[in-house]
Amino acid sequence: MKITVTRFTIELISPLHIGSGNNNPDTDAAVVRDAFGDYRIPGSSMAGALRAFCGNKLSSVWGTAGKENKSSAIEVSDGFLIDWDGKTTLSKRISGDKVEFPTFVEIQDHVRIDHECGTAEDGGKFDAEIVPEGTRFRCEMTLIERNDDPLVIEAFQVALNALDQGEIALGGDLASGLGQVRILNNSATQTTFDLSNSSGLSGARNRPAAIDQPSSVNAKPLNLDKLQVSAPENIKDCLCGKVTIHFRADGPLLVGGSQKPSSDADADRNHGADLVFGEARVADYQAKKLIAKPWVPGSSLRGAIRHRVWHILEAIAPSQANERINNLFGFVDGNKQSASKIRVHGQFLEQIPRTQVQHVAIDRLTGGSLKGALYSEAPIWRDDLEIKVGLVLDQVTLADAAVLAHAIIDMGNGELQ
Repeated sequence: MKITVTRFTIELISPLHIGSGNNNPDTDAAVVRDAFGDYRIPGSSMAGALRAFCGNKLSSVWGTAGKENKSSAIEVSDGFLIDWDGKTTLSKRISGDKVEFPTFVEIQDHVRIDHECGTAEDGGKFDAEIVPEGTRFRCEMTLIERNDDPLVIEAFQVALNALDQGEIALGGDLASGLGQVRILNNSATQTTFDLSNSSGLSGARNRPAAIDQPSSVNAKPLNLDKLQVSAPENIKDCLCGKVTIHFRADGPLLVGGSQKPSSDADADRNHGADLVFGEARVADYQAKKLIAKPWVPGSSLRGAIRHRVWHILEAIAPSQANERINNLFGFVDGNKQSASKIRVHGQFLEQIPRTQVQHVAIDRLTGGSLKGALYSEAPIWRDDLEIKVGLVLDQVTLADAAVLAHAIIDMGNGELQ
């Protein structure tokens, strides 16, 4: 019997939301934190995502329950938050050292879109806490080889390769591009212990408990590029893959958010505006701080695209519109539910000064300004502002892909705001 212990650091390449289910006065949906209030990724979340990625062929490697109970051959630890100095915040707090990574609450605003009219749905306003993009976590994966089953080794390699290539998304709101992770370059080390002899057994038993450290003094850097991974199963008459589309905004762009622009970035000279282009923070481990940037969330882009797809389906196949829109974008209806087959990724923009615009509602009877109806907005207003939209397709039928393409073309022609 052998065990192989791999320790590595993962980095968020998009914001993350894994709900804790706890009540929080600051947000409708708080993320998971440990007893010290630091961000934490549950090992069960990562194991579940990896198992789903491995597919039916390798699912038994992750354990089974029912008539035949079988433990998983792969164990996945929690993800422990890494401080600016590269050490886990947990180990620093236990030893009494000061933790620099802030424990603030980062909020992402949401509003449900009515796909028939394309505007906000009544009562559809909610928010959720997110972990900033760029945040790093230290993890461990252990492979337990009880026999010479080649599927066990293949599943382990597929899981590591998927993490290295950024193919895994964790938590909620995946359809809006949240939760993508990848292994940080040169952060993975691996040690194999042969438990059939005393030296291997002793090494496994006495390996460092601190996940910051390699699993042994003999741990070797793991070159993930050399992993042998078989090609995924072919799926007929469906499209899977990634598409990146570059758009230019002609005129002002306003994506509201609860996070107003930071004053130190000199991005907002209009702090008094009622609605300002929102921001989200990015964890920068070189600068050792959280940097606020304007953010176009994937949920905003996805809502607009979904609205357009609905209208196209209503025009060409009205009797199938509801079924096909649910099949493509997912739905929840009581006990019935289906995951979205399209993920839409948002984009961070560079700090761009906002332009304050004054508005006043007009009295329809007199044609004059309505008393007390003065308000202001602060959009980003720059010619040829580039917006990069990333789409990930998963088993999208050719017919639905054609409808989606038409919606994207409409956006490219300026017909979809």
